[in-house]
Amino acid sequence: MPPLNLFVINHKPYIFTFLLISTLVTLSTLGLIKVGTVRIEEDQTITVTGSSEKQKKNERATYSAGITVTNSDKATAVSEANEKSARITQAVKQFGISEEEIKTSTINVMQDQESYYDNGILRYRPGNWRVNINIEIVLKDIKRINELTNLLTSLESTDLYGPNLSLDSSNEDEAVLLASALENAKEKAQAVVESSGRKLGKLIRVVESVGQNIYPITYSAKAGGMGGGGAEIEPGTTTLSKMVTATFRLE
Repeated sequence: MPPLNLFVINHKPYIFTFLLISTLVTLSTLGLIKVGTVRIEEDQTITVTGSSEKQKKNERATYSAGITVTNSDKATAVSEANEKSARITQAVKQFGISEEEIKTSTINVMQDQESYYDNGILRYRPGNWRVNINIEIVLKDIKRINELTNLLTSLESTDLYGPNLSLDSSNEDEAVLLASALENAKEKAQAVVESSGRKLGKLIRVVESVGQNIYPITYSAKAGGMGGGGAEIEPGTTTLSKMVTATFRLE
């Protein structure tokens, strides 16, 4: 059996290694270091969300006037549809809508397929030609919404959809809402931090949440269903909303 003093001397490296590993494990558990990056006093932060919204009066109205013509002759169907489209466009221009706010969105020309039975067997054959034209109209003078709606319902469009009410996009509005949402996040973080006896440090990261933007109130009417008194439409408002996620440093 070796002497006791020799045993202690030979095992000093093992004791030192054991103590070092134990110390590292303890510090890691307490959050004072990070294994891997080995950083003393881990940075402490708080992440919160903030939101802001406001109501704003709608500023524009969009309409879609649809024209449908059917005829056994393709050229005749196309000609009649174009004539109706031109009359609607002319009436809208005379009302005061500029050319930039009038757009032919779609033109479809197709031939219907008629079904019939031949000795008890269902068959198909070419039928009438069908032409569809859709015209989009934008009204920016929202005060005249009732006038334009009554005009469009009196014209010979097959279908009328609208007015769909909305806002003109505004970068200024978005900037104000984002600033307000960030301030809301800061207030939340401040309340949480003060309750824990800490101090709120500087902002280190902010991200705008996707999908928190504009919620329009829409109105839809179909030609021929307005009654004898004409349309009475209130433009209403739209809710603008922004949300952010902000991270602050703790002191």
